[in-house]
Amino acid sequence: MEVRVYESAFEGRIENVLFTINYQEGSTPDYYLSKIRNSLINVLKEYVKQKGSIKVHLSLDYIVGRPVPRTDIVEEEKDGMVKTTNTTIFDDSTIPDQVDIMIAKLLAEFDDMIIKGSGWVLKEICGLKLAINKYDPLKCGSFIPTPPEFKNFVVNVKNDLPGNNYCFYYSIYAKHLKDHRERIEYYSNITARTNKEFNFTGISYPTPISEISTFVRNNPSVSINVFGVADKKIYPICVTDVEKEEHYDLLYLTNDVTSHYCLITQFDALINSQVSSHKHKIFTCK
Repeated sequence: MEVRVYESAFEGRIENVLFTINYQEGSTPDYYLSKIRNSLINVLKEYVKQKGSIKVHLSLDYIVGRPVPRTDIVEEEKDGMVKTTNTTIFDDSTIPDQVDIMIAKLLAEFDDMIIKGSGWVLKEICGLKLAINKYDPLKCGSFIPTPPEFKNFVVNVKNDLPGNNYCFYYSIYAKHLKDHRERIEYYSNITARTNKEFNFTGISYPTPISEISTFVRNNPSVSINVFGVADKKIYPICVTDVEKEEHYDLLYLTNDVTSHYCLITQFDALINSQVSSHKHKIFTCK
């Protein structure tokens, strides 16, 4: 296997990495990617160690061919590529699961191309490209609407006023409000409304995920899990070893501009909704 790193001209991109192995005629993309998987995981772990959070996508380059009804040409060939959408990696412990999701996406895209391709047959795989992009540290700020498929399972406080970066604070207290939990005006004088008080010493706003451990240390009865979303699938970002007396599951939403915490109120229903919509089992450890 050859792993080659080269710089990119795209603004905001750290590097591109090309993985290649000798293609054996008749090999499938599944087999090819399985041979690269461990090296890909190790490279990603090294970048996360050096850079912190990163945003990545994969692309698979290939050549396909098909016979043509001509006497002067035996076969027509063309180059092709399938790629994933961007995936944000926060912690090296999630990398194997995220790599498997991205590989599954590539294989699904390739199969779709073959089905719609009118007789194209794989001739060669030229390599797997990893694009690594800069990503700001995990800080949540402006409001992000809940994806429609998750709306019934989370409380998303609408902190859409300029400069309001308190979504982590609101998500903790949302669990203890009975009504109007998504309306920001109900979070004034919140300790009196809920008869609950937490120690937020050392927490900044917007709140990096790295500071959640500080909040947990400040509040010994509390445990917190944080989950992200990629391609409409839920995956763990950080998961506690022990769920304590006051446990919170938070959903971390991102877009190209900002990021945002929500409170998950029905975790099992959230995961089951993926099982039913994707028609196959979703593995989400908790």
